[in-house]
Amino acid sequence: MPSTMKIPSDPNEALQYARRYINQADLAQELGTTERTIRRWESGQTKVPRLVLAAIHLFPIVFSIVTLVLTTALEHWSHP
Repeated sequence: MPSTMKIPSDPNEALQYARRYINQADLAQELGTTERTIRRWESGQTKVPRLVLAAIHLFPIVFSIVTLVLTTALEHWSHP
């Protein structure tokens, strides 16, 4: 998920933003919920909790950290 893009402040819009970069199964796993819950949020059957908005805002930070760690590890392994 690109960290340069502004994540919407509305929980529904933030969910749509996240889904451009991650599928339902992975998003459900990252948020500690089920795919069914994600589908219900997306269809409007249930309201997206504001806590989901906070979690989605952390995704770019976590993504950047994971990318940095993996890049460093790959450089280390390829040049011992």
